[in-house]
Amino acid sequence: MDDVKDKMKTLMKKVNNPFSSSSSSSFKGQGKVLGSSINSPNPQPSRLVPPNPTPKCPNPTPPAAPNPRRSQIAMRVGEFLAAGPDEAAVEVVRKLLGNLAKDPGNEKFRRIRMGNPKIREAIGDGKGGLEVFECVGFRVGEEGGEIWAAMEKPDEEQIGLIREALSLLGRWRSEDPKEEATTQSEVEERQIERKKIDRQVRVFFAVPESVAARIDLPDSFYNLSAEEVRREADLRKKKLQESQLLVPKSFREKQALAARKRYKQAIIRIQFPDGVVLQALFLPWEPTTVLYEFVSSALKEPSLEFDLLHPALPKVRLVPRHPRAGGRIPTLEEEDLVPSALLRFKPLETDSVPFTGLANGLLEIIEPLTSATTTL
Repeated sequence: MDDVKDKMKTLMKKVNNPFSSSSSSSFKGQGKVLGSSINSPNPQPSRLVPPNPTPKCPNPTPPAAPNPRRSQIAMRVGEFLAAGPDEAAVEVVRKLLGNLAKDPGNEKFRRIRMGNPKIREAIGDGKGGLEVFECVGFRVGEEGGEIWAAMEKPDEEQIGLIREALSLLGRWRSEDPKEEATTQSEVEERQIERKKIDRQVRVFFAVPESVAARIDLPDSFYNLSAEEVRREADLRKKKLQESQLLVPKSFREKQALAARKRYKQAIIRIQFPDGVVLQALFLPWEPTTVLYEFVSSALKEPSLEFDLLHPALPKVRLVPRHPRAGGRIPTLEEEDLVPSALLRFKPLETDSVPFTGLANGLLEIIEPLTSATTTL
């Protein structure tokens, strides 16, 4: 009797707990998917299929995305040129990249010793030069106590970037509008012309800077008629807007500089701390040193040191009085002072040499600055 009761208890436990360890371990069958056929050896989920499915058209080939690295190299070259490197520095960069583009497998062209004076001046000391080389794959490091820029053998994409940089540098050079006097006769002719120029000096009573900056140019300032200048300016502005995303800023500045070649003269005004304005006429190709010479001769105390500042956007910049790297003084045209500009006079006073204003002879011809006197 007791054996029967024990068997019943065991049976009831199996019924009440079908997932006990003993039952689950003995399960060797295959699971079924709900909705599948019981008799199917490989049951699959049921799905609806249209009777005559229409084949899909192949997707059209998407347009090629712009290469971000190409845009980056254009930006880096633009930053380098916008910093105003001299021609020697640009030539160093072009030579280094040109050698690498011609023979990318040559390890000699893939290692640049940054301690070399010319290379240091062109790339290391100048703004933006090193970034151009880093953009194409160079990395800077120390080796044997010296600083080197080196890169592995460039792949096709890197070679393309190097050629793109060379193209941009070449366009800048070909569009560079500087026309230097290369022969002794040309130098002498310009010196004679400079001696003959009538500065047409005028002095105006103190006015706000916004008033002094308004300068109307006579038609005689243009090599072309005023209407032709306006028409070409509109056309140039439209072209620049269309290509603004593709042309580096420095290249656009060079184009604008070339456009200013149409001016034969320039009106420069210098405003002093007391608001008085000194005005004179200059030639576009004259070096910026003539401004300092002219202003010194106009001061009551000619030995006073001073700076001339150009309040141009995005920030005020100093008009250079000394040669830049390379030994050449920029012209008024190159400093964006053509066809007219207003400069600020900043005296560098000392206890022995204070600022005392303009010479008495100039103060005797002082006149009001009105709309009728804004032109020569």
